[in-house]
Amino acid sequence: MYIYIIIAVIIVILACLKQVNQYERGVVFTMGRYAYVMQPGWRLLIPVFQTFRKVDIRVKAVDVPDQKAITRDNVPVTVNAVIYYKVAAAEKAIIEVENFQYAISQYAQTTMRNIVGEATLDELLGQREKIADRIREIVDKETD
Repeated sequence: MYIYIIIAVIIVILACLKQVNQYERGVVFTMGRYAYVMQPGWRLLIPVFQTFRKVDIRVKAVDVPDQKAITRDNVPVTVNAVIYYKVAAAEKAIIEVENFQYAISQYAQTTMRNIVGEATLDELLGQREKIADRIREIVDKETD
């Protein structure tokens, strides 16, 4: 009889046990409300009452698809880019943005088209670093 109780307790503990890897953080919700951020390791969660979502905090590289834009002097150009980002606050990434990876990509595409539209072809070719820095500043400011 006692063996069944021990087995049941072990099964419940295993069902409650969650693993968060070193490169992740777990955002815990208790009955739908934000509770805390789980650090790496094995953690216990109360089934039914608590849920969590993992957030990868490693540096990600996202390829921005080619963007067609028209410069200030009416020259059509195609621009591409790569975005590097790292999640600094896992709870904000999950709670405040529905899909933060998609949002970052879309915002970078829009910013790229806007900045290219403000420059002439000569400026794009001659001042690539300056334009790239301007795009980086705008995207960094908004995604913080």
